[in-house]
Amino acid sequence: MSSIPAEIPYPQEPKQPLLLLVDVSGSMTPRISRLVSGLRLLKEEILKDDIARRRVEVA
Repeated sequence: MSSIPAEIPYPQEPKQPLLLLVDVSGSMTPRISRLVSGLRLLKEEILKDDIARRRVEVA
């Protein structure tokens, strides 16, 4: 079995892990669309910021 080496983008940059624990249970149903909008906005803002784009790792 061969392994494929993972490519690490910007390996020279310090990384900042960002762990999102998101409640998608039934009680969140009326708020899910706002949650999704907020997550999209977070992604857009990270991608717009040159430093954040290289350092933030979202899980």
